[in-house]
Amino acid sequence: MARSRLGWGMKLRALAAVAVLPVVLEFMSFRRIERILRGVRTSTRRDIDWEALNRWVAAALRRLPGPWAYSCLRRAVVMAYLLRRASVDVTLHIGVSRHGRGKLSAHAWLSLDDKPFLEANPWIPRCYTEITSVAGRRPRQGELLVLTLGRAGTVGQDALRDAWENSDLTGMLLLVRFEGAELWLYKRLLSLGLSRRWWAGSFGRRLRDEARRIAATNLLIDEETVTASRILNRSGIQFMLLKGAARRARRTAYGLADAKETVDVDILVPAGQVESAWQALRKAGYEYATDPQATPEGHYHRPPVARRGVSVELHESTAQSLSPDEAWSRMTRDARPIGLEGVLCRVPSTTELLWHAVTHAQEHGPMGFTLRYFLDAVSVAACPEEIDWETIGGRLEQLDQSQRGLAVRWLRAVHRLTGVIPHSLLDSRWNFDLVKMLEWRVAVLRRTRQGSRFREKLLFEGMRASIGIGLTRVVPRSPLRHKARRKFAALVARTGYFLWKSTVATRLRAVDTQ
Repeated sequence: MARSRLGWGMKLRALAAVAVLPVVLEFMSFRRIERILRGVRTSTRRDIDWEALNRWVAAALRRLPGPWAYSCLRRAVVMAYLLRRASVDVTLHIGVSRHGRGKLSAHAWLSLDDKPFLEANPWIPRCYTEITSVAGRRPRQGELLVLTLGRAGTVGQDALRDAWENSDLTGMLLLVRFEGAELWLYKRLLSLGLSRRWWAGSFGRRLRDEARRIAATNLLIDEETVTASRILNRSGIQFMLLKGAARRARRTAYGLADAKETVDVDILVPAGQVESAWQALRKAGYEYATDPQATPEGHYHRPPVARRGVSVELHESTAQSLSPDEAWSRMTRDARPIGLEGVLCRVPSTTELLWHAVTHAQEHGPMGFTLRYFLDAVSVAACPEEIDWETIGGRLEQLDQSQRGLAVRWLRAVHRLTGVIPHSLLDSRWNFDLVKMLEWRVAVLRRTRQGSRFREKLLFEGMRASIGIGLTRVVPRSPLRHKARRKFAALVARTGYFLWKSTVATRLRAVDTQ
């Protein structure tokens, strides 16, 4: 990453920290210092030359007298403050060592991702026995989930591990299930090296069971993908794998493609071959997986069929608003051939998989703003160099105002998790706070009864409000009293969301800075 030079603004902030924090160290307890460091408000800037700033701070302290004079503790505290201001979640360590003649010495240092950070000699901390450390403030549940799942975060592994092992996880499993992120979270937590005792606890044990069930289902999806592809190949039918089946076919490139539960096999076929493909599957023993009447006439995919419990959907387009010819043209442009157990398949380009993830999520309204749908884009974002951002930007421009607003908000959440979406695509008129939305959901899930209609109203009205959608529409031609009751329930639920947003969220922020 290119390093930027130290600007005057950064130097002034550093000078203020150098002037204040060493004095605070002299007159306040270390517990108070710890609370200050944990509660630092953060910005989003990360393009700072930290080594240059570290040298600048050390030089400034060496020029000052008395309580400002250079020491490893003063330098470490000042740098910890500045780093956390820039969202780099370092840990401050203090250790002691006894030398040959019994003399006791102490040292303070910083670490990031379990490695010494900004140390001239990284081996020196190994000579000291740690007596205390100050990790960043322990994140709340929604924030913890985003920091754990995201690739764009700078939180160290040790800080995340400490947060998971010591945080209150009440309601977290309900949130993870609602979001459809069980396997994704399980894979990330495995990489943190959590203790066996933690995994033996209620949360760890239940999450592991859910993840294993999903992984087993995904293996059935892979098997069905190969079987259906072989049938279509033998029948001389052109086809493209879509969505989860396509991402899983390239899971060596898309690292998180196997971190989501895939429930069916989606296949795109040219409009002129849909009927032939349909008949080929029916002759192979595939039967209707759902009531055929449930799929509207003229829908862009045929009613799903299944032979061994796994559904296959034949698409002639990827969206109701897109013509079959245009859909086929887009998906076959720059497509990649993939061999699956000796069966030749093709998958769309990374650009088309990303755009399809955007449009597919919009079809599901507020539910499209859950982690299960964001993961569709997060997985392909592992190959940002394969994405034609100009094409994505051009298609955003073609959307009407409301659709574009939803798409930009959705991409903002993906950017929060990946850090790869160009800022030119993230129009500042449309914002979406993923962490705050997760906090609202976990608050509702913890405090309401499972299966209650009011829980559903609270969840969905909060989601609709956060993405700029009006109140849930009433069912047409229903009795007037039913319309009034549903409208009133939606209004109460949305009022509850706004009250939570203005009071509880503010109080939580105040606690963080104490």
